[in-house]
Amino acid sequence: MLSSHAIPALPSEESGNHAAWADVLARMEAELKASGRLAASSLESGTASEPNFSAQESFWDSGQWTAPHNLGPIPSALVERARGLLAAQQQVVAHLEDAQGRTLRHLAAIAAVPEVRRAGQSVFLDVTG
Repeated sequence: MLSSHAIPALPSEESGNHAAWADVLARMEAELKASGRLAASSLESGTASEPNFSAQESFWDSGQWTAPHNLGPIPSALVERARGLLAAQQQVVAHLEDAQGRTLRHLAAIAAVPEVRRAGQSVFLDVTG
């Protein structure tokens, strides 16, 4: 994970690409919000159904995010926004890691349940007669 001070910045007049960076941040914020809602709704509903990614854009389609290129350094006017986005991403990651741990514990508990016995097998042993 990146630390909040790892985002380099130059004065916005030196960057010259404020609008492009603002667009990238807006898309990342929208994707983060959508992923957070998806994770929260899956956890709240308690369903094991497949999530519906059809309404999502960009990285949902490819399954992988690629960093934008040729934007130059982030304008100083957008650094705090980017740091806030990073912090929010880290919170979602922590939430998902917690959910993954709970899911793995649930799967382990389910795996510990013995298999169903066939109808012809005894479940109990009658020792008294």
